[in-house]
Amino acid sequence: MISLNAQVPPTTDQVSKFHSWEKEIESHRVEPQSTVQPEGTGEEIDSSPADGAGLEESDYETCSNGSS
Repeated sequence: MISLNAQVPPTTDQVSKFHSWEKEIESHRVEPQSTVQPEGTGEEIDSSPADGAGLEESDYETCSNGSS
């Protein structure tokens, strides 16, 4: 059986775009996590990553649409 990932290997252009784009996401991602962790309440840690994940997904879409 062939996995979907194996059928579509990324091109070097896609990979380099992804890495630069991943760095931007990580720089945004580090800030909310570092503010959440010191507070240390389980409720905030549970809710914030869920909210952040939704925001990050829309960020991915706008980033990829804007760059292509």
